[in-house]
Amino acid sequence: MQAEEAARRPSTFYALGAIALWAALASLGISLSHVPPFLLTGIALLIGSVPAWPLYRQWKVSASTLALGVYGLFGYHFLLFIALRLAPPVEANLVNYLWPLFIVVLAPLLWPLGKAVGMDQVHFCIFMITTLGLGFITPPFGLNLFVMSGLTRVPIAAIALRALPFALVMVAVSALIGFVPGISTFMLKN
Repeated sequence: MQAEEAARRPSTFYALGAIALWAALASLGISLSHVPPFLLTGIALLIGSVPAWPLYRQWKVSASTLALGVYGLFGYHFLLFIALRLAPPVEANLVNYLWPLFIVVLAPLLWPLGKAVGMDQVHFCIFMITTLGLGFITPPFGLNLFVMSGLTRVPIAAIALRALPFALVMVAVSALIGFVPGISTFMLKN
């Protein structure tokens, strides 16, 4: 039992460190606003990857998968640092933090429903993320509408009207993903 607890301590420490770094990301991003976002993103990812360098022989992913992951992380943080410069920081962080929170809170609540209609876990997760994205650009919640209204000083109703074509496309894509599981699970067969 003590060995099990001792094994958990480092992982708990790493998790708490990751939470502290994530919480400091917005304030660090704002305080470093004089650094170009592309450079800031590169430096942040380079520093963040340093602990994994000695373990490169243990990496069990293909080069293309690793490149896609780096590209995704780089793109996400690049856009986050730009948003922290252009949008009010509180609004930019609401979008940044509510998205994963909704996924963590809603996934266990909605999974039994997805399972009941015959979805596997990957199909359910992709469908859920797509429909959550739709919720961010449509009223009444539509957090992205509020952020854009705060940035542009355009009324939310006008922004919602302009976002309507995108929302309709997202409805079509969500329906397609929901009714055609192969769209979201084709990579599992490889």
